Amino acid sequence: MSHPLYRSLLVGLGLLVACAGPRPAPVTTTPSIAPATPPMAPSPGAATPTPLAGRSADTTLVLNAVQTVLDYYGAIRAGRYRDAYALWADAGAASGQSFEQFRQGYVATAELRVLISDTPQATAAGVRVPVALVAIDNGATANASQITQNYAGEWLVAGDASGALRLREARITPVALSVVPPELQQPAAVMPAYNTLLGQRRYAQAYTFWADLGHATGQEFADFVAEQAEIDTVTPVFGQVRLEGAAGSLYAGVPAAVLITRTDGMQQVLCGVYTLRRSNLPPFDQLGWRIEQAQLQPLADGARSIEQLRQLLGNGCQP
Repeated sequence: MSHPLYRSLLVGLGLLVACAGPRPAPVTTTPSIAPATPPMAPSPGAATPTPLAGRSADTTLVLNAVQTVLDYYGAIRAGRYRDAYALWADAGAASGQSFEQFRQGYVATAELRVLISDTPQATAAGVRVPVALVAIDNGATANASQITQNYAGEWLVAGDASGALRLREARITPVALSVVPPELQQPAAVMPAYNTLLGQRRYAQAYTFWADLGHATGQEFADFVAEQAEIDTVTPVFGQVRLEGAAGSLYAGVPAAVLITRTDGMQQVLCGVYTLRRSNLPPFDQLGWRIEQAQLQPLADGARSIEQLRQLLGNGCQP
């Protein structure tokens, strides 16, 4: 099985991940309510998540709690307010709002970006999931300027009476400075930072470096993490960033040659290019870069040193 990140990149293994640009989506700027990303519509009656093979109950709980937060923001971005509201505990009442109040808190939002900002932790009360959010709201009138607001804080996610995970509490407040990390503000810094996060096993943060709340990987969060267990080390070399502009967006191609060493000692070399995207229209240009697509091909006879990886890139991925 291939590396979680790189599996979604391998043309040679039949996988090419391409993420569409950010979808305009309403999101609340109410500090106590945070937005989310769903791969599927949430199921309010879901049973207790089945423990993942080979993982402890706490690890499984953390993985599913992260996905719950991302599903919530995804539902908000897609305008599926009923689904998002249902992810709050007590049939939405834990949000402190009626459904209509909840919906009205999001309808003016033009875009939202979410990062898992630190490592989620299982506690006696539930799983605490740290987040950083950037919301862009439309002005009150047609000619009013759009407003950018940054938020930081954490969610508490816990099981309800049926055992389904629900959002129990949000401690998320506005902050004065941008919460977009410096690594996502410069295209040349994105992939090295991403690789560092993987090496540090900070998978939740790495997952949200991808577009569409991580779904540009082609995987749910638990699957993304599960494949990481098969990787011992990843040694990448990145080439010079190539910028292109098109229809309100900037694209950055990042050439890469990567040596993957698996836990069984097997090695594989991949070579190709990552594609990053950022809006170039104010104020959306404040949202930073995300990984949109990766096209890396496995090489039968690959490099085994940094210098060889550099030579491989210089030869256009030709051994």
